[in-house]
Amino acid sequence: MDEATMVFDRMPRKHLVCWTTMISGFAQGVQPMEAVDMYRQILKEGMEGDGVVMHVHKLGFQNWVNLHKYIVRRLDFDLVLVTAVINMYSKCGALSWARTLFDQINCKDSISWNAMITSYGIHGHGKEALSLFLEMTKTIQIPDHATFSSLLSAFSHSDLVEEGQYWFNHMVSEYKVPQTEKHYVCMVDLLACAGQVEKACKLIDSMTAELGLAV
Repeated sequence: MDEATMVFDRMPRKHLVCWTTMISGFAQGVQPMEAVDMYRQILKEGMEGDGVVMHVHKLGFQNWVNLHKYIVRRLDFDLVLVTAVINMYSKCGALSWARTLFDQINCKDSISWNAMITSYGIHGHGKEALSLFLEMTKTIQIPDHATFSSLLSAFSHSDLVEEGQYWFNHMVSEYKVPQTEKHYVCMVDLLACAGQVEKACKLIDSMTAELGLAV
């Protein structure tokens, strides 16, 4: 890795594959600190970290443990990084690790809450997403449009029609969050997948009228 690092540092232009290869090398070489620090650099460069996921989920269990231990030790150091890693864990299918990491964050912001709600949603755990949302409402963090996008998407992935309709109708009245096109799309998808095509079509009509969209 020392030689690889020297070559990497001399590269005038580094694309995501190079960054990912270095992270994979550090992780497999039981150097979690270097692996996580390099992942942070990717985020600072403004690049998408999804390419890292393809390598990380192939790591052995012990490498996962080493990475996780280091990340937990730095929870209060970089909230942006921790939230990004929660997303990474979720995409790797390590949902329980994502939740463990989330629970250990001392000062959660709305992005952290949204990330964990989204994580539950994409894996079809709509009820867990709702439970976490309700937990969020008891804190100082106020749900925003992204929160409801994550929540409605979770309902869509879990076929929770009644829950979706309730929160879609109450997001404005209870939390003053205006419904956007993305929220409508989540609801249309939820209704259509549940076989309620007629309701989905009516919702599309109301969306075009409410948002002033061209048909």
